[in-house]
Amino acid sequence: MKETLALLGIQSVMSDEEIAKVFSPAYEQFVLGDRKNLLIGRLDLDAMCQIVLRIPETVRAQTAANQGSDATLATVAVRAIDNIPPAAVSSETSTSDVATRTVTLSWTASADDRIVGFMPYRGFATPIPGVRTYDVLRGATEESLVKVASLAPGSSSFKDVVSADLGNKLIYRVTATDLDNATPGKLIAVDLTPLQIGIKKYFTANNLRVFLMLAENDPTFNATEDFDDFFSFADSFGLSKGQAGFNLQADTDEDGDVDFDDFFAFADAFGRVAVLPSRAGKPITQIIPQSGVNRDAELKLTLATERIISGQQIKLDVNVSNVAAMKGYGFTLTYDPQKFELVEATAGDQNLLLQGGNTPVFLKNSQPGSIQIANAISGDGAVAGSGSVAQLVFNVKGEFDGSRFEIADGVLIDGSRLLNSVVSLGALDVQTTPKEFALHQNFPNPFNPETTIKYELAASGQVELRIYNMVGQVVRTLISERQAAGRYSIRWDGKDGRGISVSSGIYFYSLNADKFHTVKKLMLLK
Repeated sequence: MKETLALLGIQSVMSDEEIAKVFSPAYEQFVLGDRKNLLIGRLDLDAMCQIVLRIPETVRAQTAANQGSDATLATVAVRAIDNIPPAAVSSETSTSDVATRTVTLSWTASADDRIVGFMPYRGFATPIPGVRTYDVLRGATEESLVKVASLAPGSSSFKDVVSADLGNKLIYRVTATDLDNATPGKLIAVDLTPLQIGIKKYFTANNLRVFLMLAENDPTFNATEDFDDFFSFADSFGLSKGQAGFNLQADTDEDGDVDFDDFFAFADAFGRVAVLPSRAGKPITQIIPQSGVNRDAELKLTLATERIISGQQIKLDVNVSNVAAMKGYGFTLTYDPQKFELVEATAGDQNLLLQGGNTPVFLKNSQPGSIQIANAISGDGAVAGSGSVAQLVFNVKGEFDGSRFEIADGVLIDGSRLLNSVVSLGALDVQTTPKEFALHQNFPNPFNPETTIKYELAASGQVELRIYNMVGQVVRTLISERQAAGRYSIRWDGKDGRGISVSSGIYFYSLNADKFHTVKKLMLLK
C-alpha cells in the first residue's frame, strides 16, 4: 500500500492497516466519526453525481448515534451535518499602541486545529480539518460585535489599526469555526485612551529637583523656577487627577492631588535653575509672549509704622494700583540686611486679590537682603483697581541715618494668563526714629559757600528752622512745616530770603519743634 502511495508522490508513516482504513480501491467509503470509533458506509458516488451532489469539505458526526450501513445509495442530494464544534482558542491576550491606535491580539490555537479525519473517494483520502477559520470580532459591547477578519487555520495573532471614530474602549473575540459550527473565545477588552505623560523631572547641576510647571513649547518656558511657574502651580492647587485644570507637573509628590505638600516642595525649590536635557544640539525656541492688559500698573511701598525704633518691629505695605484685570502678582523686594531682619511676609488682611476669589497659597522665598513674594487667585477670577497685596514685618537692628527698601522687579498676570512687567516700581527711604530731639552742628563749619544742618525729631509736629544774624534778625527760614518724627538734613547756601548772598561772619540757626528749642552758631568765611 505504501508503495502505491509512493508512486503518487505521497509519503506516509502510517502502517498498511491504518492506510487501509482510509484507502480502498474497491469502492468508495463514507467516513463518519470524530477522531476515533470511525464508522464507514459504502456510497455509490457515481450514482449520486447523476443527481445533485455536494461533497462536503468536512464531514463529522457523533458516532454513538449513527451506524454505518453496508451500502448507501443516494437518489437525492446528500449533505452530512457536523454537529460537533471545534474547541475554543485559549490564552487570549492583547497589546495596544495608543499612539498609532494599533491593537495586536494573540491566542493559542484550538486543540482541533488539525486534521480530524479523512473522506476517501476513488482511492484518494480527502482530509477533514477540525478548524476552517478563526473569525475576529470587534465592537464597543458584546452585543455589537461584528466580524472584522477571517483567518486561516494555524493563525495565532491578528493586528488591527483602529480608526478614531470607533472610540477608545473596545472588545474583541476570536471564534474558531468549522463547516457548521462556531466556538467563541473569551472577550478581550482593549483601552486606547491616550495616557497622560508622566511628570517631567528637572534637576540642577547639583542634582536638586526643580519644579518647572510649563510645557517646553510654552512661550514663557525657561529653565528657572520663577513667577510664571508659580502662577501655573496656583491654577492647579486643590485639584486632583482627572479634574479639569489639573497640571500633572504641579503634583510634585505624584499622589494624584495638588496640595500643601506639593506647595512646600515647590516653594523650597523656587529660584533654582534646571539643566535642560539635550535636544540634539537645538536650543528651545523662545517666542516673545503676548502682553497682558496691566500695562499701566504700579507697585508702591508705604511705611505702616509711625516710628522706626532700634530693637522694635516695623511694617511695610506693598500696594498695587491701576490694574485692569489682575489674577496674580510677583515681585522681589531688596533691603539692607545689616539694618533689618525679615520677620514675616503675608498677604495681609486687606489683600486685594481676595475680592476675586480664593488665594490658598502665598509664596515667599527669602535670603538675606531680598525676598521674593507671589500670590494668585486659584481657578477663575481677577481683580481691578488699587489696593494692598502684601505686608512685611522687619526687626530694626540698630540706629541708622538712612536706608532703602526697593522693589527690584515685578510681574502681573491677568485672567487670560498674559503677563506684564511692572514698569513703575516703588522704593522707600527710611531711618530710625530718634529717641530725643536734637540739633547737630552744621558741617562744614566754617563754610563757603554752603553747609549742611542735621536735626532729629522724636515726635511729629510743627518744625521751624531759621538762620539769624548777630543782632537777632531772621536771615532765612529754612523749614516751616509739620514733619513726622525722624532724622532730617538741609543745606544752607549762604543766601538770605531774597536770594542774595550774605557777607562773611557769624550767624545763628535755631530749631523749634514741639516743646524743643535750641540754637547753634555757624560761620561763613569768603
